[in-house]
Amino acid sequence: NSVYFIAILSTNSVSKTGYVQKELRIALEMLDEFPESKIFIIPIRIDNCEPNNERLNEINWLDIFPSYPNGIKKLLHVIKSSQFTNK
Repeated sequence: NSVYFIAILSTNSVSKTGYVQKELRIALEMLDEFPESKIFIIPIRIDNCEPNNERLNEINWLDIFPSYPNGIKKLLHVIKSSQFTNK
């Protein structure tokens, strides 16, 4: 029932096994149901990590570091601007 899936990526999460990877795979499968013009997955990096999922690398992500306040502003801007295109 989510409008967006925000994937929070960190050095720890990209190499972690288990539920984190499972949730990401489910979200990527759900992405196939959306037109390419719609935003569903919003990957954000909280540190200088390199996502090792090839499909995730194809999606534009946001960096919310080194300034978290500026990064959150960018995230809110993406969500607000995509509300017009996701209708």
